[in-house]
Amino acid sequence: MKKIYVSFSFVFSLLLVLTVCAPSSHAAGPGLNCVPLTGQAPVIDGTLSPGEWPGTPQLTIPSPIQTNVYCRNDAQNLYILVNALGDTTNDNTVNPCTNANPYRCDECLLVFGDADQTTVYLAEVWGKTGEIIGTNVSFPANAEVAIGFNANRFYEWKIPFSSINATPGQTIDFSSPKACKYAGSGEYCVIQASMPFDGATLNDNEWPVGVDVNNRTTWGSITLAQRVIGVPALNMWGMIIFMVLAGLGVVYYMRRKRRTNS
Repeated sequence: MKKIYVSFSFVFSLLLVLTVCAPSSHAAGPGLNCVPLTGQAPVIDGTLSPGEWPGTPQLTIPSPIQTNVYCRNDAQNLYILVNALGDTTNDNTVNPCTNANPYRCDECLLVFGDADQTTVYLAEVWGKTGEIIGTNVSFPANAEVAIGFNANRFYEWKIPFSSINATPGQTIDFSSPKACKYAGSGEYCVIQASMPFDGATLNDNEWPVGVDVNNRTTWGSITLAQRVIGVPALNMWGMIIFMVLAGLGVVYYMRRKRRTNS
């Protein structure tokens, strides 16, 4: 009986390890950890309601635009608030927000990469308070975004996991590079955009600093909270071992019952 206890303890320990060792990020840069969503999900409306984004920020970018980034998730969606404290110009009144030159729209760019390094997902929005002028062509399916202003510019995001090939508990590649979207490319960009871009001052954040969108090792990462607080989620191998354990348990029980009956 003791041998059975030891073997089951070993396999159970292995099972717990597999729950947290799913394939994940290839990035070598810094990371941020999302917190589990409790209570009401944020309403993506460009208004910061009391208690909607509680707690401390999961990422702080000190300059050139001081920015706090909040990250929460439930079982289906990723919620991100990019609160640009250093962007205090409401550009729809200071400068007309337009796609034409001179470009004066504020912008936010989030870039996600799946764990197998095959696909990059861009979530890009530009515009002004209450009005989205444009988004990138491959905007994540069914994603929601709102641009707001309350003493400073901010962006609210809701991104379905299905649109970026992610699952709760997973760590995926994440960055916000200075990507060109207007007139030219690389050093010839008239305007670059990241997390975020201020159309009035032309100040531009990038995260991590020096990130190259074509080199995943320069990216940062984002770790998604588990789908259920306190209960580890099993990956594929964890489920296989769980099923094997369940089968062994049934066999052991049946043999013991047969011996008892005989």
